[in-house]
Amino acid sequence: MKKENKCNSQNSAELTALLEYSRFTKKVLAKPANEVFDLFTDKYYMETVYDDIIEKTKKSIDQSQHRY
Repeated sequence: MKKENKCNSQNSAELTALLEYSRFTKKVLAKPANEVFDLFTDKYYMETVYDDIIEKTKKSIDQSQHRY
């Protein structure tokens, strides 16, 4: 049972992170092509984005665990 819960929790985290990344991508792709290229190739910017996605994912998981 514990193994199953751990697997479900990991799947939930992965899906939450994927959802956050898709939201980010949708916002960025609404910008002009040259700006999109600049953003996706800016290492510092992308590191910041990934850190933000990780934080949002952790918060979302923490909130969902407190509901149960």
